[in-house]
Amino acid sequence: MSSAKICGLIGAILNSCYVLFLCFIMLIMNVSGEYNGMLTMGVITFLALVIMCLCWGAFAKMDKAGEQLWRIFLLVIGILAMPCSFFINTPAGVLFILAFALKSKMQQTQKVVDELDF
Repeated sequence: MSSAKICGLIGAILNSCYVLFLCFIMLIMNVSGEYNGMLTMGVITFLALVIMCLCWGAFAKMDKAGEQLWRIFLLVIGILAMPCSFFINTPAGVLFILAFALKSKMQQTQKVVDELDF
């Protein structure tokens, strides 16, 4: 497994933990009746679950040839994960950005090696 894929895996696991924590907090707030804006919190949690599923899909397709769109998706999620989650999900964001950068570097290195092969 490449280092980019490992970064993507750890980032997806951390992102999943964050989303599950968010769902748990929403459930507690719903049961205790402390939060009046449950619709807003429900929408945010639903979007977080969708993004979590897309992150796992991007991780699964990261090594396939021609799947640059998924790497760009991980880059965007990595950039947005830091400020949008109030810096709680920063490690996952950094790992998603590293997965994008390492994969790009590996592809450039492979191009050079392919050009050198006769």
